[in-house]
Amino acid sequence: MLLSTSMLGVSLAQGTAAAQDGPRDAIELYFQTRHLFTLTMNLPPTLELGDTPAGKRRVFTVSSGQFVGDRLRGEVLPHASSDLLLVRLDGSSQQDVRLTCEPMTAHSFL
Repeated sequence: MLLSTSMLGVSLAQGTAAAQDGPRDAIELYFQTRHLFTLTMNLPPTLELGDTPAGKRRVFTVSSGQFVGDRLRGEVLPHASSDLLLVRLDGSSQQDVRLTCEPMTAHSFL
């Protein structure tokens, strides 16, 4: 299975705004996003762990992957990354993705 997704970086920016009913030196905070990289991973067949008291558990291991962006690129390390999925009895899901990424120019990061 091939999985591809885009990641966004979020930064907090600050500006000044004159509120109509507030003080003239009021500060307005807003978020800015920018595309960091697109992540593509190859996933072997799913490991179905079955039903547990918390719900049905599935493990998606990562056999290979890469991330590519304007300022950041590298590979997802195999055997050091996985996606754990819990499907609860009410139908909701909890996802726990842990990837070890190695940029082309710096140290690995999680």
